[in-house]
Amino acid sequence: MKIEIIPGLWISSKSYSNNAEFLRDKNIGFLVNCQKDLEFLGKSDGYSDQIRMNLEKYEVLKFNKYLFEITERIYSKIKDNVNVLIFCENTIQKSPTIILCYIIRYGMLNKENSMELLKTKCPDIFKPFIMYEKTIDKFIEELFNK
Repeated sequence: MKIEIIPGLWISSKSYSNNAEFLRDKNIGFLVNCQKDLEFLGKSDGYSDQIRMNLEKYEVLKFNKYLFEITERIYSKIKDNVNVLIFCENTIQKSPTIILCYIIRYGMLNKENSMELLKTKCPDIFKPFIMYEKTIDKFIEELFNK
């Protein structure tokens, strides 16, 4: 799967990130590897409840900081006419979360409208549920309370 969500912003599975012809044809000059960048997520599984809760809070805070930084970089690249490809293993949770936050921040759409926009392009995103909803909500809260 490789889909242009909005002009200059692409989503794909990991396999397309190594396709030089695709990257060249679509003028993609900036890659966001969610698997590598977000490998700290999900490390709380298997711990006791207290430790797991603390680790989950840390993950939300770290992911939130990452979202602010990466959405700003994506905006900068697109503004400079450099197309962006965001990819992860299955394009169900991590890469759509980044794109959702980008659209909310720079597209000036609310969460619901941003989700609908994404689902018109990628109907299977966030299934069976939004795994990072706490992080998205925290991002929105901080974005509009600055």
